[in-house]
Amino acid sequence: MFVQVVKRKVRGKVYETHLIRESYRTEKGPRHRTIANITSLPESVRSNIASALKSDCFVTKSSELGLSEALSFGGLAILHEAWDRFNLDQALEGISDPPVKSRIKAMIFGRILFPGSKLAIQTVSEGTALGKSCNIKSEDLNEDLLYSAMDSLNGNWVGIEKGLYSLNWIFFAARFS
Repeated sequence: MFVQVVKRKVRGKVYETHLIRESYRTEKGPRHRTIANITSLPESVRSNIASALKSDCFVTKSSELGLSEALSFGGLAILHEAWDRFNLDQALEGISDPPVKSRIKAMIFGRILFPGSKLAIQTVSEGTALGKSCNIKSEDLNEDLLYSAMDSLNGNWVGIEKGLYSLNWIFFAARFS
């Protein structure tokens, strides 16, 4: 396919028609058929269509494609879906402070997404939506607050393990029934 410009002169005035055409072969030789009339489109759009049909590159340098404020979210979306599907908030019911729950959730997600130490989470999660997706500010992922969140797990292990055990049975029963 290609863009063909057909010029016609009527009463001394030149008219241009821009057509998307397609070539095909018949027994009598090559022929062309019109796919679309793009005359009414703006010139910039017509030139983009012509470039695309010629397989020209729209962007000459990859440096021209700049992202600002873009956050990586794909892995977080999957983890949030799993967290909600398996109702893992139920396992953290023994912890009453919502920001602490959010930090624990962020540490769990961070450990899965960015394998490494729990305390490196603030550094490795920069440029991602980890803090926002767990309802905390990225500066709340500092070392002292993370240690404090881990300390809040002390005394709650039995309840967390029982909650996870019951969730495990619900998961397997739903999966194999």
